[in-house]
Amino acid sequence: VFNSTFSSNEVANTGGAIYSYGTPLVIVRNSVIWGNTNGVTTSPIDNSTAIQVTHSIVQGGYTGTGNVQTNPLFKREAPIGLGQLGDLRLLACSPGVNTGSNAGVPAGISIELRSLSRIAGVAVDMGAYERPSNTPPAVIFVDAAASGLNDGTSWANAYTSLQDALRDLNNCGSGVTPTIHIARGTYTIPAGLNLVLDKVNAFLLGGFPAIGGVRVRNPEANPVIIKGSFQVLKNATVDGVKLESGQ
Repeated sequence: VFNSTFSSNEVANTGGAIYSYGTPLVIVRNSVIWGNTNGVTTSPIDNSTAIQVTHSIVQGGYTGTGNVQTNPLFKREAPIGLGQLGDLRLLACSPGVNTGSNAGVPAGISIELRSLSRIAGVAVDMGAYERPSNTPPAVIFVDAAASGLNDGTSWANAYTSLQDALRDLNNCGSGVTPTIHIARGTYTIPAGLNLVLDKVNAFLLGGFPAIGGVRVRNPEANPVIIKGSFQVLKNATVDGVKLESGQ
C-alpha cells in the first residue's frame, strides 16, 4: 500500500482502516491513515501478524521509520461513515507535505491521483495527493471565480472560499505567515459557522481583480465583501474588505 489515504471509514469489529490476518506481510509506505473507527475506538490498524508501516501519518501512532501521529490537515475531513465526501488533499502546512520517502515510491510511478507529478519537491508527499508546491506559501490566493485546482497556490488555482484559505493560514506553524490575497466578489460564510483569522501578524488583503493578466490591487475598483460571522484575533491586518453581518 503506497501513497494512499484511508479516512472516514468504519467497520464493526477490527481495524478501522486496515486489518491484517495470516501469513502475508502487509507493507504501508508514504500513506495517511486518519479519521477511521472500528465502532469502539479510533484504532486504525489491527493485526494478528506484523504490518510494516513507514513514512506515514497514523492516528494514534504506529511503530516504524518516519511515522508521525499529527493531524494531516486535510482540506476538508468528512465525518466517519458513509454519506458525506471530504477533500483529502493536504493543506500547505500539513506534516505530510514533503516528508515521505522517495525510495518508497514504486518504480515507474510518476503521477498522483489527479495526474500531477508524484514528486513535486525534494521528497514525495504522504497520501494519495501531491501538492503542486512543497514549500509553505508566501501568498494564499482566493477568487470565487477561479476554476483551477482550488488549492490556493496561484490565481489560476485559487481557493474559491475564504474558509479554505483561513484553514491553510491558521494551521501554518510558527515562522510561516502567508498573506491572503482576495479577488473581488462576495464571500458568504455558511450560517452557523464562525470564521476566525487566528494568526499573529497575518495579512488579509482584498481588492484584487477577479480576472485578467497582472492583478493590481485596487480596493475601490474591486470591492470584496465578506458576509457572515468573521472574527479577527491577535495582531492581524485586514484591509480592502467590507464586512457585513448576516447572510
